[in-house]
Amino acid sequence: SLPLTFLGAVIIGLATSYGLGYLSDFPSDVQPFVRGLVDALPAIILFVVVLILPASRLGRVGRTREIAAKPTWGGSFAMAISVVVVSAMIVPLLNDSDLVAIAKIWGLALIGLSMVPLVGWAGQLSLAQLSFAAIGAVAYAHLGWANPIGLLWAAAAAALAAVLVALPVVRLQGIYVALATAAFAVLCDRWVFPLPEFSLGTQGFQVFSGGTLDVVRPDFLGLDLTSPTAYFIYAAVIFSLTLCGVVAIRRSPYGAQLIAIKEGPAAVATVGINVTGAKLGVFAISGAIAGVGGAILSGAEPATSSTFDFVAGLPLLLSMVLSGISAVGAAVITGVFLGSPLVTKALSSIVDFSKWQNVFIGLAGIGLGNNPNGGTADLRPISAGVKADRPVLAAMVGLLLAVWGLRIGDVYGNGQYLALTLSVLIGASVVAGRRAKRRHGDARVDPAVTDEAGAGLVHALMSRAGPETDEARGLAVHPEAMGLTRPFTVEDVAALDEAIDLPAGMARARAEVTGARGR
Repeated sequence: SLPLTFLGAVIIGLATSYGLGYLSDFPSDVQPFVRGLVDALPAIILFVVVLILPASRLGRVGRTREIAAKPTWGGSFAMAISVVVVSAMIVPLLNDSDLVAIAKIWGLALIGLSMVPLVGWAGQLSLAQLSFAAIGAVAYAHLGWANPIGLLWAAAAAALAAVLVALPVVRLQGIYVALATAAFAVLCDRWVFPLPEFSLGTQGFQVFSGGTLDVVRPDFLGLDLTSPTAYFIYAAVIFSLTLCGVVAIRRSPYGAQLIAIKEGPAAVATVGINVTGAKLGVFAISGAIAGVGGAILSGAEPATSSTFDFVAGLPLLLSMVLSGISAVGAAVITGVFLGSPLVTKALSSIVDFSKWQNVFIGLAGIGLGNNPNGGTADLRPISAGVKADRPVLAAMVGLLLAVWGLRIGDVYGNGQYLALTLSVLIGASVVAGRRAKRRHGDARVDPAVTDEAGAGLVHALMSRAGPETDEARGLAVHPEAMGLTRPFTVEDVAALDEAIDLPAGMARARAEVTGARGR
């Protein structure tokens, strides 16, 4: 609406001008606190407008095509252990300056991980994750504990802030959630974080003391984690533990509710699930994870308010979407991609990678049109194929250890080590894929099909229908359908209802209807 756009521009312009005009009427000691509020007026007006818009104007358009696959405990534990082991293997190859350069990997990965349940599963497009991370970092820094237990304080502070933001926006969906959370982030950037020192009772307080956060690295139970090497591994351990917690949420009935809320909140509400409570809960969980990430990030490098700027959070969200924001593995990719300039440096020693980096990002963005599930969806069947082929897996692990051992012996540099590592990983995936094709007898079988029931179904269908039929071809490219060897029964429907925590009355009524139809 052009008239409403013009009216909004007039209101924002007048409000800002009047705010600056009346700023001089405030006492000189109050003006520094009010000036930031004046700068944040456009964001405040945006937040108010989004909240007062009628619900009919906030309807959801379209339907998501993303699939949030349920992670297995085996794969999740393997990823968590690999993060710690690979981190321990990397640190001997780097000097202190290089470790400082990559120290923020796991802090950024934790903030990216906070987007998985909120954005990837529940579909709440939050643009304030760095603001929640900043709140956690500030709480952790001012607590001053040299103990990992202080991370719980950071998580609690960020979770409380996230719930307070979520309370007025739980009725919103899609882009309107993004606008409301963006307004909160800009409000923090322009007003809250730059606040000068003020008094809390008899205690002076400044959000970013002296412009930076003075974070104490852990030193407890005789473990000195203050060195760059120890802190990098410590941050990897915190990330791995948090990753396992997020996987537990996805595998729980609450995780199934979040997926259902994203697909159809109105339908979920009709069966008695508390949509508002579920949204508030996922905002709190996401904020807590972001708060821990902010604390880890601020311990890795001196953090300022610009570290958590709203604009700085956009590449983080972009990287998560490109990597697959509904998968926990996307957080690892994001942390390495954004937090490690050494990867670009190592690749540049082999090829001029800097010229291709932006091209790669653009092509990845275009690829989302074909596969909205991101890069992890493409990597998942490849990794599953390698994991299912034990000889290839053993050979890959042996070669990786050999390549690492030669690097420890200074046979070659980091650039060559990275190139050889990538070659081993790509080679293992190619060999596993070819071996799978020979076993299944058809090139279209997805290597992700590794369970016995699914593989048996593929072979049965192909032997009955022939490898070139549409029936075999369709099932071979849909691993979600594998393992369904019989029709659904009343008991199966009851088990599904229990998995999403459907109220007993609704479940009983559905069972009666289903049973009547079956009879």
